[in-house]
Amino acid sequence: MIPQGEATPLRLVAAVSLIFLSPMLSETLGSSPGSAAPVRQNIARGRKYVLEPAPNYRYCTDPDDRIQLTDGIYTKGHFWTRKSTVGWRHACPAVITIDLGKVFPVCGVSYSTAAGTAGVGWPVSILILVSDDNKVYHYVGDLVELSKQHGLPPAGRYGLHRFWTTELATHGRYVKLMIAADSPYIFVDEVEVYRGPDDLLDRPAGGVVIRDPDRFFRGYKVASLVRRRLENDLAAVERQLTKARLRAALGAQIAAIKREIPKIRFVEPAGFTTTLPLNDLHRRIFAVQAAVWRSRGLETIVVWQKNRWDMVSPTGMPVVGDVRIDVRMMRNEFRGAAFNISNAGEKSARVVISVEGLPGGSNPDFIMVHDAPFTDTKSGTPVIAALPPARKTRKGYIVEIEPGMTRQIWLTFHSRGIAAGRYQGEIVVEPGGIRVPVSLRIYPLDFPDRPTLYVGGWDYTDRDRYYDVTPGNRAALIRHLREHFVNSPWATAQVLSRGKYDKNGNMVEPPDTGAFEEWIRRWPDAQNYCVFVSVSDRFAGFEMGSGAFRNAVANWISWWVGWLRQRGIRPGQLILLLVDEPHDVRASRIIIEYAKVIQHAQRGVVIWEDVTWREPWKAPPELFSVCDVLCPNIPMWIGQGRRFA
Repeated sequence: MIPQGEATPLRLVAAVSLIFLSPMLSETLGSSPGSAAPVRQNIARGRKYVLEPAPNYRYCTDPDDRIQLTDGIYTKGHFWTRKSTVGWRHACPAVITIDLGKVFPVCGVSYSTAAGTAGVGWPVSILILVSDDNKVYHYVGDLVELSKQHGLPPAGRYGLHRFWTTELATHGRYVKLMIAADSPYIFVDEVEVYRGPDDLLDRPAGGVVIRDPDRFFRGYKVASLVRRRLENDLAAVERQLTKARLRAALGAQIAAIKREIPKIRFVEPAGFTTTLPLNDLHRRIFAVQAAVWRSRGLETIVVWQKNRWDMVSPTGMPVVGDVRIDVRMMRNEFRGAAFNISNAGEKSARVVISVEGLPGGSNPDFIMVHDAPFTDTKSGTPVIAALPPARKTRKGYIVEIEPGMTRQIWLTFHSRGIAAGRYQGEIVVEPGGIRVPVSLRIYPLDFPDRPTLYVGGWDYTDRDRYYDVTPGNRAALIRHLREHFVNSPWATAQVLSRGKYDKNGNMVEPPDTGAFEEWIRRWPDAQNYCVFVSVSDRFAGFEMGSGAFRNAVANWISWWVGWLRQRGIRPGQLILLLVDEPHDVRASRIIIEYAKVIQHAQRGVVIWEDVTWREPWKAPPELFSVCDVLCPNIPMWIGQGRRFA
């Protein structure tokens, strides 16, 4: 078995699904020096503990998760498919709080895990907190950092590893471990706590006093990601110092910044944003980069360009060359264009951008100018993805650019109401009087208000809070999606509630329609209504394959089809994703069973599946025949050749 996506993250796709298929677990079990066990009294053996949140990785979750982490038994075999392992998916942090029964002197902790394949990453931090009363805690160290002296986890392959230390000098009755990983998965099979010398009981517990562990964890995690961003960007800038004279001139500044970065241990999460620069130390790094740019002859303001879909790096050298905007579009269409502005000066630059010579006069309303910043990501790759509108004044659009930084200027053209023809204009950038020619051609064709192409992308706007969709931004999101021709919204299973049934599967109480009614009100003219149903091998308590199961599923889908007909929605407008990313026989059988019942009861309802069988020729053939729409996985399609296709 492999870690799988039971709940799919938001993916904006049209015809194909851009997802990652985890490879099968390696048969070779590795280990690392960190696996060597320290010789200390384990005072956690047999002790009770609390897990937050509850473990939810289905292939190893069982009732004994409440005792397995302190039973002294280590997992043998495939780590995350063994019941002796405790696992989480999308838990950050996973928290283990051990009750030692009384206050003990504590000199160390051990945490046994596995990772390195199937999309499972090693912990990036395991924060150790101790408390005498389970109210006031003391942060005494990060086990990942403390364990490095005993060896690192194996790189590039599956392996077992024990993170451990005996360097602590503290005490407490409660030991809390807060674990974060660089993947969606966290696994552990045993935790040990080591008794220290008794004189530790007479000393302060030490460390940082923590009254809100969750807030502390978030601040610590943010700080670690800030340090990573600063370290990576400083290293990139340092690599630009190719000349000895430049290294001599800027070396002291770089050395001073290097000394400051490790001091960042906590960043208040409230109000923090990932927009670059992250803090004053980051600004100093970019100021060094600006000096490097000046040494290479760049002017204060540099306007340059790449293909608008190409990645741009905040530490990339601006490429001086021809810059022009060439847009060709139909009436009523949206089109994008972009160019970049870098500041090689010593001071922050206030840049004014104006659009001249096109229909509508200066800075016409049919062109939106976006001041697109760099934002950091959990993966550590800064991206230009957010498109906030630039601040507009009488003179033009204002963009503030700090020394050594690049801002992308993204232009959105919406040609509704503009006559067909060829237009020539320019974008003027001040200071410097830089002029960027703009060529706009609008063809005498109208992009339809209601395209026949079905466009959607797991927006899940049926929920109040799901993936960053909130009551505060949902209406604006839906308005934006509809303006850009999204016509096939997605909802979670809550909109298709089950109802109640007698022992034979006959409906005795109809489903609750409230969630679906509210969703329709938000999307009154959608072409399709797509639902991730997330079914299992049981329905309303009936076991799959039984007569009651088939009867209940048939009654359920028939009731909903009838209800939708009354609202003018045809069966073919209801699209069902039964199981997300099916890749094995079990998931495929579930799809086949449900699909056959649904299609027999209500022909026309669309079964849509993003199949991720690595070797689809080994899948049950019926899986493909019962699906009305197959959404292939692009990396698999490209990487596995003609037979897969």
